[in-house]
Amino acid sequence: MRNVVWGLVALVALGLGFVGGQLLSGAQGPGDASDSEAEAKAQANAELIAQLEARLGELERRVASLQRELKELKAKAKDRDAPAAAPSAPSAPPAPWRIGFVRVNPLALRYQEGNEELRRQFQDKIQELQQQAQEVQRRLQAGEIEPAEAQFQLLQLQQELQRAVAELIAMPLQLAINQVAQEKGYDLVLKREDVVLYSKEGILDDLTEAVWEVLQTMR
Repeated sequence: MRNVVWGLVALVALGLGFVGGQLLSGAQGPGDASDSEAEAKAQANAELIAQLEARLGELERRVASLQRELKELKAKAKDRDAPAAAPSAPSAPPAPWRIGFVRVNPLALRYQEGNEELRRQFQDKIQELQQQAQEVQRRLQAGEIEPAEAQFQLLQLQQELQRAVAELIAMPLQLAINQVAQEKGYDLVLKREDVVLYSKEGILDDLTEAVWEVLQTMR
C-alpha cells in the first residue's frame, strides 16, 4: 500500500510540474501582448497550481486514513480468528526416512560393457577430441599459438570430454536412479563409493540391481 501511495504522489507531482510548465510557457505570449493579459494568465496559473496542490494534500490524507482503517481491520480479524487455547495433543513421531544407495562405478562399467552403441559413440567422441588435441599441438610447435593459448584449448577439450561422459553415461544413470527412488518411495539415495563410510545394518537399502534393471530398458 505504501508503494502505491508514493507512486500516486510521484505521478501527481510530475503532473503538477508538467501542467505548471505548460501554463507558465503559455503565459509568455508574443511581444505585443499587454501587461494586463500576462498578469491575468499568471494569476490563473497560480490558482490552478494551488488547486492541484490542495487536491494532492487531500489525497495523501485520505490514503493515510485508509491505511489506519485497514490496519485496524486486520487486527480485529486476527483477534477474531485466533483459536481458543486448548491442550495440545502429543504429536506423532515423524516417519523414518527411506534411504538407499547405489554402487555407481561398477554399475557404469556394466552399462558400458553391455551397450555397443554407447561404446561406439564414446569412441567416436574420443577420436574427435584426440584429433583436435593433435591439431593444437601442431599449431603450438609451428609457433602459430602461444603456450598459454594451447593450454586453454586443451582445457576446453578436456571439459568437452567430461560433458560427453555426463551425457552418454552419467545422465542415463541419474535418470534410472530417479525413477527407482520415486517408484519405491525413497527420500534419499546415496553414492556408495564416495559418500557412505559406515551405516548400521538395515538403515540403507542397496538399489544397485533395481537401477540396473531400469538401465537395461533405456538401451
